[in-house]
Formats: sequence, C-alpha cells, structure tokens
Amino acid sequence: MVIFLSCAAFSKKVNKSVYLVVSILTIGLVAYDNFDRIADPRQRTYLDLYLDNPALYGGHKWGSWGTIVNQSDDHFYLFMQGHTIRVQGSVQPAIWGETNYYLYFGEDGTISLIDYHNQDYFYLYYLLSFIGFLIFLWIFFKEWKLTKRGFENA
Repeated sequence: MVIFLSCAAFSKKVNKSVYLVVSILTIGLVAYDNFDRIADPRQRTYLDLYLDNPALYGGHKWGSWGTIVNQSDDHFYLFMQGHTIRVQGSVQPAIWGETNYYLYFGEDGTISLIDYHNQDYFYLYYLLSFIGFLIFLWIFFKEWKLTKRGFENA
C-alpha cells in the first residue's frame, strides 16, 4: 500500500489527495469509535453504574487506579474515573505517582478498601520521556535542516 501511494507514476496532486483521504478516514474512524463508546449507555463503567444504584450493583470486589484527594484516620477520598468517592480504610499515599486499589462495593453504598499497591515515582517516567524527546529533537535538527522541499542534510 505504501509503495502504491508513493509511486512516482502518479502526480503529486494525486498522491496528496490520497494521503488526505486516508488521513481524514483514519481520524474519522478513531473519533467515531471514541464518541460512540461515550454516547452508548451500555458502555458505562462499573463505578458509574454502582453510584447510580448501589443496591443493584453492590456486593462486588473491583480494582482500579486512582489518586488520593483527601485522607483521614478511618477513610479517604479517592479520585478515579472522573468521580471523587469516599473509601473506608487507611492508605499510605503514593510518592509522585498513582495507586492501584482493590475495593469492595457494599450494597448499602459504602466502599471499603481491601488492598492497595503504590506505584511510587510513576510520574517520573513521563518527565524522563519528555526529556528524551527533547534530546531526540535536538539531535534530529542538528543533523537535518528543514526547507520548503523537505529535509536536507545539515
């Protein structure tokens, strides 16, 4: 497919139009897939369903990622999947990272902590990746010069 799209037998206008059509179709399919899942009520998460009707969806154990918003002696507030929920139990907050929680959702509307695991310094990976990307760009533009016709050797 790539060989066909970049074939020298076609004019530049045909190549550009084919690339434009493929790009628009790819972006459209990704957007449709994402918005279709958001608009479909059957695609709601377990937390959404539980918060709407704890008596029906209670009595289950479930694990997810989240960030501690506020902490007290016997409970803490957890932000996960766009909701801030109150969880019974005590936890040590993660250092510069997130925590994986294993929770029990009671039928009476209470959420209890079963177990947790901290991913300390989890956000440091993003910082290191960003620094690596900047180094890559510096090396790339040191070797190549951008012109109107594309890249040339610097």
